[in-house]
Amino acid sequence: MMMLAASPWLGNPRLFKTTEGQIKLAQLQEQFENLLEVKKMNVTQIIDRVSLDCEDMIVQCTFNDKEIAEKDCCRMFTPVPTFSGKCYVLFANESFSQVFSGEMGGLIITLLQVENDEPALVKGILDPSKWLKRKLQITLHNNVTHPSLEVVGHGPMITPNTLLSVQVSLQTIDNAQVKQNPDWSESECVKVEDLVYGASDDFYFTGGNCMTAIYRECGAKLCGCSSYFLDNLHLSPKLCSVNTSNACINRVTDFMTREVPEEKREMVNEMAACVMNVTSRCRRVCTMSSFKTSTVAQPLPLYQMTELKERFGLVEQDLLTLVTIFYPLLEYEEVYLSRKSYGDLLSNLGGSTGVFLGFSFITLMECFIFFIFCLNAAFRKFLCLRKKSAAKNAVAPPERTNKSAFSLHKSAW
Repeated sequence: MMMLAASPWLGNPRLFKTTEGQIKLAQLQEQFENLLEVKKMNVTQIIDRVSLDCEDMIVQCTFNDKEIAEKDCCRMFTPVPTFSGKCYVLFANESFSQVFSGEMGGLIITLLQVENDEPALVKGILDPSKWLKRKLQITLHNNVTHPSLEVVGHGPMITPNTLLSVQVSLQTIDNAQVKQNPDWSESECVKVEDLVYGASDDFYFTGGNCMTAIYRECGAKLCGCSSYFLDNLHLSPKLCSVNTSNACINRVTDFMTREVPEEKREMVNEMAACVMNVTSRCRRVCTMSSFKTSTVAQPLPLYQMTELKERFGLVEQDLLTLVTIFYPLLEYEEVYLSRKSYGDLLSNLGGSTGVFLGFSFITLMECFIFFIFCLNAAFRKFLCLRKKSAAKNAVAPPERTNKSAFSLHKSAW
């Protein structure tokens, strides 16, 4: 179930490379399908059932020095399937902004470390070298990026009885001026407010999510099944087995790294067509946010932990963690990306020719006037030659003579 929920890459390599491993995988797949049939549940429902709920982890939230109740705090978070399993994501909007600087003005989350939340693992199924972060962890990314791949190894682990302070610096990138009017082949940028997770698939077809969209779309199309961790269960009703998921992911990855042997050329062409189709649909976001974070963890004093537990009605054995996410200064850096306009091109051209050739706007007008004179002279010469040619080709009248018929008769005598 963990390989289906997170990724088959968590599995022991022997499961995919040995005969005994393949037999074991087939048995596990059969047991899981029987479980789904007995429970009358799909894969999303059963993974949600065994995963932690938001209320199990979050005790209280505080933002802008205002306390938010437990249920109201969890309503701000959205459960999202990722490569690390089920995650709760807070997609911030314009109304969710820090009004004063400092740690107390940011988002403060009081987390409860749930004990005995690790399942009883069977030896030989998971690869311990790939399953290192087994506790709660937190990851910061912009609100138009799907956390499917972002959560893998990006965030720090949340250790019990500590204060985890995350200082955030923001950089916004304005892409609205990249496209010029004559750029017919380039699509318009999409606004951030039009990208809402779960509303449509447009959320995936953006620059930051294009790789995730390739895995989702091409995996469901070429493999004929879907996966929980790829968040594409609506694209195909059939659930991929661990073997099929591993083969599909490797198929896409091998194509991206160009490590496909020649005998699989047909598969390469099919994958290339799918990748090009998905890439052509990916659009840039008009305004992107980029975060840089620095994390500091320090232990909480015992008396502070005791007071917090009494405040929230917890027992002595419970383990708490405070996480603060804040802007130390209410400042951000804005970067404008744009292409040169025709006015910029003319200005640069005029400046360069003026410096190196002594060329100026007056010289340009003189050249224009000289060109008109030359054109006028050429046109007049053309008319003159045309008249001469017309006169030469005209039929000449019969030649006149002073001799008459009588004089000719006399000469004949």
